[in-house]
Order: sequence, then C-alpha cells, then structure tokens
Amino acid sequence: MHHQISVSKEYIDTVCEWLENWSNDPESWTIPQFLKQYGIGWSYFQAMMKVCPQLHNAFEITISGLHEKWLFYGLRSKEIPQHMQKVLMKYLRVYDNHAYSVDQEAKKELAESTNISVKNYAIEDYSKERLEGLYRSLYDDNVNKRRSRKQAESI
Repeated sequence: MHHQISVSKEYIDTVCEWLENWSNDPESWTIPQFLKQYGIGWSYFQAMMKVCPQLHNAFEITISGLHEKWLFYGLRSKEIPQHMQKVLMKYLRVYDNHAYSVDQEAKKELAESTNISVKNYAIEDYSKERLEGLYRSLYDDNVNKRRSRKQAESI
C-alpha cells in the first residue's frame, strides 16, 4: 500500500536545520540517534527524502560528516578495544556514500558482464571442440573414471 505524504516547505527546512545542528554535536554518531531525538520514523524520513531533494542532500551531507567522525575516531585512537573495532568498521562502511556507490556500480557491471558471458557460453557448442595437451588428458581421465565406475557397477 502506497501512502502519499505531504510535507510543508517549512517542515522540510526545519528538519534540514535539525539534521545540521544534530550532526555538529560531538555526541552524534548514528542516524537512529537523530530519528529518536526528533521523533521521526525511518520509513517516514525516507518517504520525505524521496519527495524532497533538499532533505536528501542534507542527509547525504550528514552521512559524510558521520563517516568523517568515525574515520577520525579510528585514526586518532591509539588502541581501539576489540568490540569497538567491529563497530568502527561497520559504520565506516555504512557511512561511506562514495565507496557504497562505487561498490554498487562494480556489482552492477559484474552482474552485466557475467550475464553476457553466460549468454555467449550458452550459444556456443564446445562439444565438437578438439581438446589438446593437458585438457585432453583431463578429459580422458574423467571419461576413464566414468567407464571404470560403470564397469564396477555392472559387476
């Protein structure tokens, strides 16, 4: 079920301001903190971002700021406890928009190229190919194994 949301320009401006102020707070580390503090549900926030590029942009800037905060925490800490290393790595990945975008593009390209090679493979018939050298001996070995298995089964 799709619900159309309607938000005023003033409300969007206010939420953008909240985001900016919140992200400047040294105690701000994760988006759920922001959502809880201002009483906004994640689904509602996402819906607002879809209809308002200004909010989406403010959110991306906030995310970049959080990434920087986690990165500097990691760089400045002489020793990071084991449990915090996991948390640090998680949030560095979560908040790196650029790396995420590059990663998504790479996955998309890989999927496309894999798809192409699978299609080409399906079209070409290799059963009539002449096998040479190592490939021939591997093929013969496998054929011989199958034959000896069949002979063993028939005995």
